[in-house]
Amino acid sequence: YQENRGMHGAHNAGIRLADSLLWTICDSDDYFSTDAVEKIIGMWKNKGDPTRHAGLICKISDQNGNSISEFPMDEDEVTTYELNYTRAIRSDFRPIYLLSAVNKDYFPILNGEHYMPCGYKYIENEGSRTLLVINEALYHVEFLNDGCTANKVKQFFTYPIGFLFVRTKMLGIFREPKMLRRGKIQYIASCIIARQNVFRSVLGFSDVLKFFIPAYFYFLR
Repeated sequence: YQENRGMHGAHNAGIRLADSLLWTICDSDDYFSTDAVEKIIGMWKNKGDPTRHAGLICKISDQNGNSISEFPMDEDEVTTYELNYTRAIRSDFRPIYLLSAVNKDYFPILNGEHYMPCGYKYIENEGSRTLLVINEALYHVEFLNDGCTANKVKQFFTYPIGFLFVRTKMLGIFREPKMLRRGKIQYIASCIIARQNVFRSVLGFSDVLKFFIPAYFYFLR
């Protein structure tokens, strides 16, 4: 039994206790298809190469079977960075990682913060490797009115230090100039929400001056 440390704390516990080749997370109100394990293991045995692949990724559907994921056509391998940022595909996915790709580092536990976006860690897990695409919805979600997805904006204000930590990480991950500009704006907005001195931040003075006004309007939005 572990006292509530948020979703990222549950990730840490799951990684620590896992003893398997592959690892993923399943929220308490979601579930995998009855044949998901068979299909995941089958795909890995047939095509998986630990030197090239960090794991696999599958589609997600709601509990009525309606897909809420979109993959690039005719792609056998992708990365979460490519899906979320290079191609800017606005949908959700379920990655399944090699345990060896995720057990090197854990999410930090920040005092009083029970929520932290996990996407940055997925990108770090993959490194230079890709994920094999299972072009099928094997993971099924229930969207609750009090769930994280429905209350994402509220989370910015409820757990500001967690978001600030992640946005600091993303500054070192973004590659494209457009995404880096966006990351700097979001980072400054998080500093404002978390009441941190932005002029003592990881950004240079010129960047703070350049992006402070857009960040302030992002904060107001």
